[in-house]
Amino acid sequence: MSEPCISLADIRSEKLCMAGAREWFRTHGLSWNDAVQGRITLAQITATHDPLGERVVTAAKKRLGLQ
Repeated sequence: MSEPCISLADIRSEKLCMAGAREWFRTHGLSWNDAVQGRITLAQITATHDPLGERVVTAAKKRLGLQ
């Protein structure tokens, strides 16, 4: 089974703009293309220890029924 990943819907649900999100991924060494394709795992975002990232992880967990 693959690890759960975030989606753009999770970013949007937290009212984060896509331009800012793109910059956030670049700043944290993560691929925006992978994010768009749904290939960034919750663990990768959690590993940044960033509060905005944690908001997105929480939204993803809710969407996926993991909490």
